[in-house]
Amino acid sequence: MNKLMTLAASTALSCAALGLAPSLASADQTASPWTQYREPDFSIPPGGCAFQVDAHVVNDHEAYRVLESYPDGSDKVQEWKGLLMIEFTNHDTGTSVTRNVNGRGLIEYDPDGAFHQITIESGHFTTSFKPGSGVEPGVYYVGGKGTSMTVNPDGTKALELGKNGSAENLCPALA
Repeated sequence: MNKLMTLAASTALSCAALGLAPSLASADQTASPWTQYREPDFSIPPGGCAFQVDAHVVNDHEAYRVLESYPDGSDKVQEWKGLLMIEFTNHDTGTSVTRNVNGRGLIEYDPDGAFHQITIESGHFTTSFKPGSGVEPGVYYVGGKGTSMTVNPDGTKALELGKNGSAENLCPALA
């Protein structure tokens, strides 16, 4: 596996909004273990790219379910699935690209509720890497079964690409 390391602590995951409370799209969720979720628009400050990147959710039909909980009842592992299309825009120039972030993935949380890891079962996610990571800073569109991104205890991030994994830095396309 290829391994990319980073010191960046902030992550923009489009597959799931890390640490954001899920927004129920329907009042009656009792018939299914899946909870609907809607990703809000977000911005990534300069540091990944040399400019601010604004992310607009074009289409979103995501859901998650809890697979494993901690003894206190907080979520330990969630499975995510669904449709997600995001338009990424250079805040300064208006140049944009749209990416399909559809798929399935597993998200793991630490006992304190902090995001720990995302692993792709199918599809894609996005994340940002800041300077000092050992890889080119950027906003990355990542794909491939088995690809994962982990936030380490010291705040560094590691990206491991699965067998057919890929990582596209969107900054050059947005520049």
